[in-house]
Amino acid sequence: MQIKTNATNVLEWSAPATTKLPGKFRRTLADRLDQLGLTSQVDPGKIEDVCSIATELATNAVDETADKVVTVRAVFSEIDVWVGVWDSSENMPAAKFPMPQLDAIDAMPDEAGTEGLPSFRGFGLPLVLMLAKELKVEHTPPVGKWVWARIEF
Repeated sequence: MQIKTNATNVLEWSAPATTKLPGKFRRTLADRLDQLGLTSQVDPGKIEDVCSIATELATNAVDETADKVVTVRAVFSEIDVWVGVWDSSENMPAAKFPMPQLDAIDAMPDEAGTEGLPSFRGFGLPLVLMLAKELKVEHTPPVGKWVWARIEF
C-alpha cells in the first residue's frame, strides 16, 4: 500500500478493504494530525472525534466491499478536517434510530454464549452525525460512493 502525500494537507491512499484498513487509517490520520502540529493546538477530544469518525467510515466501507479496493482521504485546514472513504458498493449507508439508551444495554450476558443478544451494529453513523459538522453521501457514477464528514476544530 503506497500512501500518497501530494500535499501536506492531504492524506490519501487506496487499498483492499480488509479488516486492517480502519486501524491503519486511524493511526496514519493521528500521525498526520501530530505532524501538522494540530494535536498540540486542538482540543484532544476533537482529535479523538476525527479519528473515531475516520474509523467508522472506513469500517463501513470494509463491511460493504470486503477485499475490493477502497480509497481513504483526509484534507486538513486550520479550522477543520474533511474525512472521506470511497467504496464501490451501491448500498447507501443507513443509520439506526433511535440510539439505544445506555441503561437498556446489558453487554454482559448472564450465561455463556451470545444467543438472544441484540446486535449493536449500525449505530456508528448516528455517532458520526453527533460528532461532525457535516456528513454526506455522494454517489459516484458509474459505480460507488464517497461517504464523508467534516469536523470543525
